[in-house]
Amino acid sequence: MSALERINESINKLEGTQNPNIVKKLDAKLLRRIATRFDEFSVECNECRSMLKDMEVYLRKLSDMKDTIDKDTLKENFKIKSKYVAHLNKNHELIQM
Repeated sequence: MSALERINESINKLEGTQNPNIVKKLDAKLLRRIATRFDEFSVECNECRSMLKDMEVYLRKLSDMKDTIDKDTLKENFKIKSKYVAHLNKNHELIQM
């Protein structure tokens, strides 16, 4: 199973176990798109490869949290997503739509 498949599996688990409002705040749709882009660019970009692995570990940790996702976790999620989006924007000239 590829890293992208494991990430999607973790996101599916999050969507199935978390409150829909929490899933919306985590922005699962954006996380899927970021993972897809990291997977595409990981062949030639070492940072994308590394971030894809980090994302996989992070999402596995989130999906194992059950109903314990609090404000601090949501803030951390926002910072991590911002870092990922900034890399894609700066290094691969992709913009968030």
